[in-house]
Amino acid sequence: MSAKNKCMICGETATVFVNLVKTGHTAHSAYCAAHAEELGILSPGAYALLDASDSGHESDNHLHATKCSSCGFSLRDWKRTGRFGCADCYKAFAEKIEPALKRLHTDTVHRGKIPRNAFTPGLIANRIQDLQRQLDSAVQEERFEDAALTRDMMTELLSWKDDEE
Repeated sequence: MSAKNKCMICGETATVFVNLVKTGHTAHSAYCAAHAEELGILSPGAYALLDASDSGHESDNHLHATKCSSCGFSLRDWKRTGRFGCADCYKAFAEKIEPALKRLHTDTVHRGKIPRNAFTPGLIANRIQDLQRQLDSAVQEERFEDAALTRDMMTELLSWKDDEE
């Protein structure tokens, strides 16, 4: 077995591989499951993604039968690797992954920054709702500078929405 397939701490078979990219340089690390968990690389919530089925006792035939029509990846492949074969897998397995994502994350809608050219009317509407809640909270807590900034962001988004229509 090559050294890159061994845990960097104990030398046992590595099952967790970490690639850290920082300012254009990549550092590779390998750990056994025990040391990865000890180091905090794996959290207990991470395992929930691999056990996304609500029943928890799906037949092996069912896991192998459900496949992505684009790449042929199966649910069994997903549970084994924790990765999908292509972008279409997200649609093919949506029914199975949504419960897992809801358990792992507080929401299934992206709330972070989005480039202006990626905004759709639906994303704009969701962002405006979020900003409205922030605005209401800031006004209630008398954080008027925050409220003014939030209002300005809403005004800008509304102008983008008008440009789309």
